Amino acid sequence: EGYTVKQIAEKMEKSGVCSADDFIAESENGQFDYEFLSGAVTGEHRLEGYLFPDTYELYKDSDPHAAIDAVAFQRRV
Repeated sequence: EGYTVKQIAEKMEKSGVCSADDFIAESENGQFDYEFLSGAVTGEHRLEGYLFPDTYELYKDSDPHAAIDAVAFQRRV
């Protein structure tokens, strides 16, 4: 808990899920169908506070969008 999007991205890269740069780029500019993001502008802090702390089972070399989907709604992929 308390991780920033940048710290989560670094952890994703260290774990082999996806590159930190790709994760950050997707978090800043990706198209997500979440009601809570309607009207949100793209940019650096767009998903800050929406990615939940938990232990996740994610595949190595995952698509950054799928990884964000998993941690935004605490779903396991």
